[in-house]
Amino acid sequence: MGDIGAGLSAIAFFGFIAFCMWVGVRKKQAEKQMAFEARKQIFDKIGTGAELMTFLASKEGKEFLDREIPDKPRGPATLGNVGGTMIWGLVATGAGVGFIVASHFFTGPEPVIVSGFILVGTGIGLLVASGISYRLFRKWGIIQKETAWRPGSKIS
Repeated sequence: MGDIGAGLSAIAFFGFIAFCMWVGVRKKQAEKQMAFEARKQIFDKIGTGAELMTFLASKEGKEFLDREIPDKPRGPATLGNVGGTMIWGLVATGAGVGFIVASHFFTGPEPVIVSGFILVGTGIGLLVASGISYRLFRKWGIIQKETAWRPGSKIS
């Protein structure tokens, strides 16, 4: 019976990770599709090629392209990257603590405890990495103090 519990816990763990990755990919696909549809509708309304070129050459057209292109490369160190690392660190730490607690209450097999400690270690490592990244990026001027995250603000 213990082997079955260990197998099911491993399947549940990796299934959860796969589900989180699938949700993230689907979200990005939906955002790209919405941006594409919005650009397509605007370009259809503009009409001729000359009008389109005039619009794209204007200040508003350049701002539109800068804002609406989803694959525009961003700097390697943005506040969103730091925030994303922090969120994954919290998720991994919480899941690890859950595994450890569940193994004590339900006298689970040893692999459940090991999985819990691996998750906690990974989560703490991600949290430390995000903290170090944030401090270094602020020190180097990549992230300005004015753009620092505050409660209630959106991380992009």
